[in-house]
Amino acid sequence: MLRRRAARALGDDTAEPDRNRRVYPCRRVTSGVVCFLLYASTVVYGERFRHIRWCASTPFECLAVSGLSGRAALPLSSARALLVVGAPSSGTTQMARELAGLGLQIGHERSDSVGTACRDGTVSWVHGALRYASHASEAEREETVARLCSKPRPSCYNAAMVDGGRLGNGLACVVRGAVPWDECWQAECLRVTQRELGCAATGAALAQQRNCTSPFRTTLLQARKDVAT
Repeated sequence: MLRRRAARALGDDTAEPDRNRRVYPCRRVTSGVVCFLLYASTVVYGERFRHIRWCASTPFECLAVSGLSGRAALPLSSARALLVVGAPSSGTTQMARELAGLGLQIGHERSDSVGTACRDGTVSWVHGALRYASHASEAEREETVARLCSKPRPSCYNAAMVDGGRLGNGLACVVRGAVPWDECWQAECLRVTQRELGCAATGAALAQQRNCTSPFRTTLLQARKDVAT
């Protein structure tokens, strides 16, 4: 201890530091300030900040949906060429890959053109199940909406598949945990499902004709032959 003190008094910077003395490295202070600024920006700017962070972490996906990709950005309400619907496990993943292989921008189970490059269309059993759902009464339809949005359904349905909000990808809500779900996510689910459920159904049982979130010029049904596959 005396040797270290004498060395410091003589200006010897190479002396072994005193382990009992508290040291606050600049990098720790700097990282703390950065973390605080990031947190404050998230609180103040919310969705916009999360969008910037998404673009920074996935720059190619961000570029693909923007006008800088060589094609004009596609608003959520703009028409696309093709929607292919089917049942679960009917081969929608393979169909989406085949169409993408032809040079088309095809979303698989997603039509949120603000956050997903799907300018040419979507292949999805979810969209078919939602859009063409038929209900005997408006009360029955409202009950279905409430049940769909009563809890998270990560393996089959997320409202961001259809409408990811103003900046896409469900960035209006904070993502916490492996399966994010809170009042914000439930409100988004109700908003999107209320408009989308049964929007393309026809017949006397439909009380009101609703406009689907994103229009498609052509809708095809994909079927799989069990014997052949």
